[in-house]
Amino acid sequence: MGSLDCRLTMSNSKVQQWREWLQILNNEVTMLYLHRHIWRVMATTIDGNPGIPRSYAMNFLYAAYTTSQAVAVRRLIDTDRRVVSFVRLLNAIKADPHELTARQVLPPDRAFEASAWEFRYAGSKPGGYVDPSLAARHLATLEARVGPIRDYVNQHAAHLNVNPLTNIPAYQDLNAAIDCLVDLGIECHRLLHNADLLVSAVPKAIGDFMAPFRVPWLEAVRRRG
Repeated sequence: MGSLDCRLTMSNSKVQQWREWLQILNNEVTMLYLHRHIWRVMATTIDGNPGIPRSYAMNFLYAAYTTSQAVAVRRLIDTDRRVVSFVRLLNAIKADPHELTARQVLPPDRAFEASAWEFRYAGSKPGGYVDPSLAARHLATLEARVGPIRDYVNQHAAHLNVNPLTNIPAYQDLNAAIDCLVDLGIECHRLLHNADLLVSAVPKAIGDFMAPFRVPWLEAVRRRG
């Protein structure tokens, strides 16, 4: 009995570590989603107001947004052993799938949800552990949809590579990568908590972020001078 208790403690510890990693990752994904929301509102406002002069400042804002988002996206699929990333999380689950069962995910008062978890993640096997092919499929999706952004950052944003990419990702590719990470964060939350994660509710909590643009900046500077 003692060895069984030890094994359960070790399992719960590993699941807890994965949950802690996921919390870090979902905080990063939330910021990606939030920054995109702010950018879209700002861009729509500028596009809808022909009275706003077009200048190089617009290029600067666009470059600042896309570069910072691309770097943030790249961080989330890093493979370095010193970092927390979705790639490391998925590889850890794939390497030790037996650590992840409905019993380990659900508290005793939610044991009735076990069959739903097992149907979705364990091939409907009672007491079964997560199918490792699930993590493998997510890794393949990350490589296809987020990998191009990583390659762009590595060769163009973080370094001036002597062999630049021939296919530079477009704005829509960055959006697709962000969507992929948002969806993956939600799915991993369901896997490790059997609960939904409401990322879309985040922008409502940040208040009137456009308020600074409703006052004349330059006139205020002249008055102070």
